[in-house]
Amino acid sequence: MIKEFEDIRYKFEEQKVRYTSISNKFSFEDKKKIIETILEEDIWAYFQLAVEILFEFCSDTKEYINLLERTYNKIKNDMASAPFFEMLIRIGKEKPSIGLAIYKEINQNSNSDELKTISGLILGGYSIKENNLLNKLIGERKIEYPLTNLTLKAILVKYENENAIPEEVKSFIEYVSNSEEEKHLRELMNLCIFLYKLDNNYFYDIIKKIMEKKNSRVNEMIFIRCKRLNFSSKQFIELAELTKDCDEHALNELMHSFIDYPEEVENISELFIYWVNKNLEFKIINFDWTLKELAKKNKKFIEYFIDNYSKIQTEKLSYFHLFPRMFERLASEDISFAIKILIIKKVWEKDLRLFFELVSKIIGDIYKLSDKNKAFDLFLPLANVIESISEGSDFVNYDKDNFNKIIQTKNFDELINYVNYLLDALRFRKNKYNFEEIDKSLEEFKELNYVVKTTLDKIKKEKRYSPLFWLGEQERDKELKKAYLEELNQYLNLTSDIVNEECSENNRSLINNLSDESGFFDVFSEVLFINKFVVLKSKYSLVIEPKIPNKRGYSDLLVQNKQRKFFFEVKNSKTDRNLSLDNGAVLIKNRVDKIIKEKSKQFFDEKTFKEMEDGKRTDLYFIVIDADNSTIDEYMIANSFFGSLAYQFYRNNKTGETTEPQLVRNDDAIAKDKKIVSGLIYFKKQLINKDGKIKFILVGDIIVNPYAVNQPTKEEVEELKKILFSA
Repeated sequence: MIKEFEDIRYKFEEQKVRYTSISNKFSFEDKKKIIETILEEDIWAYFQLAVEILFEFCSDTKEYINLLERTYNKIKNDMASAPFFEMLIRIGKEKPSIGLAIYKEINQNSNSDELKTISGLILGGYSIKENNLLNKLIGERKIEYPLTNLTLKAILVKYENENAIPEEVKSFIEYVSNSEEEKHLRELMNLCIFLYKLDNNYFYDIIKKIMEKKNSRVNEMIFIRCKRLNFSSKQFIELAELTKDCDEHALNELMHSFIDYPEEVENISELFIYWVNKNLEFKIINFDWTLKELAKKNKKFIEYFIDNYSKIQTEKLSYFHLFPRMFERLASEDISFAIKILIIKKVWEKDLRLFFELVSKIIGDIYKLSDKNKAFDLFLPLANVIESISEGSDFVNYDKDNFNKIIQTKNFDELINYVNYLLDALRFRKNKYNFEEIDKSLEEFKELNYVVKTTLDKIKKEKRYSPLFWLGEQERDKELKKAYLEELNQYLNLTSDIVNEECSENNRSLINNLSDESGFFDVFSEVLFINKFVVLKSKYSLVIEPKIPNKRGYSDLLVQNKQRKFFFEVKNSKTDRNLSLDNGAVLIKNRVDKIIKEKSKQFFDEKTFKEMEDGKRTDLYFIVIDADNSTIDEYMIANSFFGSLAYQFYRNNKTGETTEPQLVRNDDAIAKDKKIVSGLIYFKKQLINKDGKIKFILVGDIIVNPYAVNQPTKEEVEELKKILFSA
């Protein structure tokens, strides 16, 4: 019989129309079987059909009551269940005698309290025309479950479409509001929500009285339906205050309602501060989203939090740790206003450390703006403040000339990079150093000390910073720092007699970068790599900073054996810029692609390449990547040389079957068009104890470019690996 309706599954209105037209052909038993089938198969596919049948053949028999209960158990708590409850009301209203009989049968003989509760809908429908029974229940004033709940449901149905509520009904409602039982209070709150329009002031007072009990499951109901009640700002804040100590589930429902009252800046902000101080910031699901939406609708929220951040304090954390994250959410909706307020309020005069954290959050959002000119103009006032603070700070290597040049050229990316560098120094660098200890530490490394002493003394006097200060203070990480200094000292000792084609002295790069933190560690990457070969200088011919054939530029190292020349260009890949600037999750691009493009361009010359193709030049060109503190890994490198990974499926056109996915590589390897690059060497450094001495070793691999014109032999690769990666 259900087959009559299989072609209109989920088409509820069509089910209703078709059933009405053919219902006469079905017996009572047929209809019962249809309901049984629907309950066993899929109630939601035939929901309207089930409702129509239940209405049409309703009776007070035990069989029918059983079907009613089973249907209810299938659909209760589902948002789409309304037609079932409307059907119960229709039974009471349109079939009053049967409805009353069903109501009595349920309440006299059913063991289900839930079924008794929803029987109040039948009573409500019945009471629209005849309310003696309902009035009797109201007059008895019994507070017991489920009787009270079914009475409240009946009242709701009876008076929902009326213009007023009798005083005796109001008196009963007030009486029930004294209950402490959650079941009663939830039913009563539901009634207040739906009858609110009949007497706003009266029902608001009842709602407020209920919410004063601070039951989370009850209080959250009001905010789920808040929009339809149209509370005044004063009323809403009163109810929010009554809910502020409820659990996080109730507070999460409250979050959605806040955005309808953006004018309540102080009251709402104080509530957010209250919850942060109670460690609820990460427990309330929509906490961050609501902050952002409020700031979007009213930027005065940003100003209020800037004025009152000092109120934020948990048992373990101060506003310094808690407020920057909140500020990030607020500022993201109006960066221009956030910057303006930071400057107007002169936050750096109140709390310099906090100011640095807030500027860092601004950078995390503003650097992503597509309009770089607009972003430059927005950020420049803050950049000026950071530059000014840096000029008055010891051991912060500001560069006024560079800053002025950036301003003149309006280079936003350079401005962000420069200010971010200053911020890191201002936030994390010491402003006092033990130079006596530093000098003593450096004296152990005679060649290094001799080379850097004059320049380092000048840096000290000018109160600028050098990474050698960190390496020389050895209260912590002594062995690690000594390993750095030993590598530098060894390099200076062993390269003094090696030719340098770019400048006459092999120590020049180190001296020039003593006060440039980034440059210093770039030089150290080169030193670390070159040291692997200088100990073998009797075996190989070495040139430091050799001229690249047919080019004006220079690479970092040339190693020549009896067969051919090996050119190496070392790159310290550092942390991905997006990771260091961004406040949130970022897409990490393959930086190996970029490095290969840059370095192959550095090597490439048409004449050189033609000589290689003609077999006249056998030189090998290697890119070397120091992958420490970097997102670069072997997967990125493999993608650059062999193509990115993808899944491939095969389909049998005859059977239509699809095979299991197989991993293949796309034809998109960047190295394919960089045939001058012979290969790539990547390494990370590890600290080991060898013969009682702490030293660095390199751990990595060599990838040969399969598209290169000149490729190293297997023996050459093995020889390089032995030199570089042996302890």
